[in-house]
Amino acid sequence: AQVFLACTLAIGAWAHEVGVEPMKDVCAVFTPSRDLEQRQANSEMVDCLELFAGQARVSEAFAKKRRGVLQPRDIRFGHDFRKSQVRDEILHEIKTKRPGMVWMAPPCTYWCGFSRLNFSPQERRRLRAKERVLIQFVDGVIETQNLLGGMAIVENPRSSDMWRHSALQRWILKPDIHLAKVDLCAYGMVSSDHAVPMRKPLSLLCNNGRFAEHITKLCD
Repeated sequence: AQVFLACTLAIGAWAHEVGVEPMKDVCAVFTPSRDLEQRQANSEMVDCLELFAGQARVSEAFAKKRRGVLQPRDIRFGHDFRKSQVRDEILHEIKTKRPGMVWMAPPCTYWCGFSRLNFSPQERRRLRAKERVLIQFVDGVIETQNLLGGMAIVENPRSSDMWRHSALQRWILKPDIHLAKVDLCAYGMVSSDHAVPMRKPLSLLCNNGRFAEHITKLCD
């Protein structure tokens, strides 16, 4: 439940929301398993690892809830995911620290709608080919979390062509994987002058049905 609440707070932070009231039935979201209870008894319990972290909003929200957080990874912090050593170190950390959730927001620069306007088809294919190593890394993290019984979440705009990539399609087509839809205006996102709600539709690929159900929140 606290994992879900921290994620809700993180989405509110993206949306520049002043505050997010906890859901009254939040305790119904996750039923603690014996494994979770054992992890809670461990003072070194880790709840969150954020990759492609940007401003590390998710990590910040977890830290504010006094949850265990691993160092967020992003190119702005000096972590280049194109380097095999960096990828291997992160996968090793996941296997040893076993974070309850890994949240990934791979860059959509060459996958979003604007890429169709900014680049020719040939240039766009070339640029996306260079991103293949990042998508394969995301695929490997999902695989690892799935095997360890942890949550894996991938965030991207709903219209992103990344969702059509074969590495993600193989997960999307699995019956136990879910593609939750979120409109950030439903979490309070507004224009910079606070005058107009801003929709910003996202999709969240996740391997937990209850999380997908409760995080889904669309424009009314």
